[in-house]
Amino acid sequence: MNTDDLAKLEEIHRLLDEAYRYYFEHGDGHCKSSEGHVSVEFGNYWERQDKGLHVTGVSVYSYVLGPNRTHDFDSLDQALEVVRSWHRQEVNTVYDDDRYAIDRPEGEGLYESIEVKRRADMEAQFAEWDRMVAAA
Repeated sequence: MNTDDLAKLEEIHRLLDEAYRYYFEHGDGHCKSSEGHVSVEFGNYWERQDKGLHVTGVSVYSYVLGPNRTHDFDSLDQALEVVRSWHRQEVNTVYDDDRYAIDRPEGEGLYESIEVKRRADMEAQFAEWDRMVAAA
């Protein structure tokens, strides 16, 4: 992990913390105990042999901010882009006196598009596997 990666990880944490503070000050407070947990993966033995120690995945647990509970990313850049969109959406949300969101900007759907691409890539890999097995 280099200094640029560390700066991106710090930015992810800062944005999540700001969004959560806003939510807990204004929103209904419904959440899970693991909110904002971030995990970074560094790949397996073969990936490290090929490319050295580098980030191969990021996982963010966010029941409050994202469309799911666990959100997986292929890179810090991808995670940062999505967390920025969640932050922007949350800090621009207007809550009523009962702490319910009454005006929440539309999300950019960045995480959903990542998941669609990930599923398509996986299906293509399975199809290639099936083709190789059938040819054998």
